[in-house]
Amino acid sequence: MSILEEIYYGTYRPCEQVQPDGKESETIHNHIQTIIKALHRRVPDVDYKLVQDMIELYSELISVYAASSYVHGFKAGFSMNDEINCK
Repeated sequence: MSILEEIYYGTYRPCEQVQPDGKESETIHNHIQTIIKALHRRVPDVDYKLVQDMIELYSELISVYAASSYVHGFKAGFSMNDEINCK
């Protein structure tokens, strides 16, 4: 299926296809997991649940920003292509 067909049928999901490069993301992920485990040991379950809820909401916020950035980038790319082809 072409990329245009994927966009048309709603199966084009670039965020699911992108894998972070390098060790940086792995290091950050591991550090986050270490902190989460430490919090789980140190705070009461009620407070830990609040931390989990905050992490989930923050993840959703990051997804909203990623989607907005994707749309903006797509529009910018289209505008550049339009400008290049119209001259």
